[in-house]
Amino acid sequence: MARVRLRGRSVSVTRKGELTTMQIQILLHGFEIGEGAAFATPAEYQGAWLAHRDGLLATVGAFCRPEAFWWVEVGIVPPGCKASPYDSEEAALLGLKLALTAQEQAILAARASEEERTKL
Repeated sequence: MARVRLRGRSVSVTRKGELTTMQIQILLHGFEIGEGAAFATPAEYQGAWLAHRDGLLATVGAFCRPEAFWWVEVGIVPPGCKASPYDSEEAALLGLKLALTAQEQAILAARASEEERTKL
């Protein structure tokens, strides 16, 4: 198994179906499909995301998702883009009632607790 370093974290990729650095960057940060692109077809892009989803999700912080998550799993323009109805990924995750990580749930609980304390 090969490891690629991204933002100080490693992403595991298998030898079979190994992702190039460009493909990893496209799945995390940008969309590119077509002749000469990192992915030749939408199906190849989707397949790469599904095959490497867990490793790629492990590289992002709380209330963040790789761009491929929004396109492939949610089917919307990623939050923050002009065409997106959501200003932030956090707003989209909460607004769409998508599954949150344990870390994200703890952050929300701490915020709620702080809000209750300031009301008193």
